Formats: sequence, structure tokens, C-alpha cells
Amino acid sequence: MCTILLRLASDADETVLLAANRDEFRDRATDDPMEIVPAVFAGRDRRAGGTWLAVGRHGLAAVTNISGIPPRPGAPSRGQLPLLTHLGDGSIAGPVPLAAGLHVIVNAPFPRDGSARARHAASLLETAPPGFDLLTSHGPDTDHGLCHHGEEYGTVSSTVVALDRALHVTRYLYRPGLPCRSPTLDLTAVARAVTRA
Repeated sequence: MCTILLRLASDADETVLLAANRDEFRDRATDDPMEIVPAVFAGRDRRAGGTWLAVGRHGLAAVTNISGIPPRPGAPSRGQLPLLTHLGDGSIAGPVPLAAGLHVIVNAPFPRDGSARARHAASLLETAPPGFDLLTSHGPDTDHGLCHHGEEYGTVSSTVVALDRALHVTRYLYRPGLPCRSPTLDLTAVARAVTRA
């Protein structure tokens, strides 16, 4: 149940502002954000080698799952496919251009998702910019909440990334664990160094 909150504003110093919760099985090993290939800063899934969120010299890429779709044996990791949109019925749509404004992306076909969680996230975005304050929301119930405490599956990390007009990193903040409980690690300097190398 990954959640991505996104603000695109071409007239702002931080043109791209993204806040994301990564929901995953708690026993699935990952590496915290680092340089995973030259000039790409991202966390890495140790099992499949992919990532859920990466920043590079020319912007960022992020992925979510689609609920209810069983994994196909031998299929490539979704972490290697951040530029395609899987619609849930096995079909693939190309990249979806996003206009300036606020966007919510959850683990359902985008952009037509009308889930309780997507509606709750959109209402939160009307009150504050994407950030940890919003990612910690438990909502009125588990269908609405963005921070999930499930024992076997739930929110395993959170990230806030901001890019300037040239799509260079201006902020990279990371919480390794539940966003409502974990300390914030400021990885801005290392993310800048990696992506501008």
C-alpha cells in the first residue's frame, strides 16, 4: 500500500516536492538510500535488486504496487520499471504526464483511483505540502490511513525529496521505519554529491 504525495510547481524554488511511504513485507530486506549505480541515489530491495524511489541527474522515479495482482514467477522486479504504469489487468499504459498541482498516487491504477486512502491523502494535501506530517496520518481507519502498522506488512520507510527548477536535489530526508515513530535522517548532502557526480 505505497503512497506518493506530489506537488509540481514550476514557479516555486522547489519545483518538485515528493513525500512517499513505502509499504512492504517487514521481513523483506532492503538497503537504506545510497548510490546504487553511478549518479543514482536510491534505496535498494536486496531480494530483487530494484528500488521504489530513485533520484538522479535529471529528476526522480518512483513506483508502487498494484493491489491484488499476484507476482509472476520470473517477471522482472517492479523496481526496474519506474517509467511504466501497470493498470492491474495485465495491460500497461505508457508514462502519464502530470500537470502542475497536487497529485496522490497509491497502489491502484493511476490516475483513476478513487480509494478511501487516495481521497484521504488528497484532503490532507489541501491543508499542507507533501511531508512527514501528512505521511504519519493513520486516518479514521486502516482503509484511509497512510501509515500502516501491520505486523507482517506495513509502512517500512518514508522519504521526502525536493528538486529545484534544474531538477537537482534540494532536500532528501528519510525515515527508516514507521514515519510516526522513526527519526528523520537528513541525506541531502550525500544525495546531492551522488546525483551531481
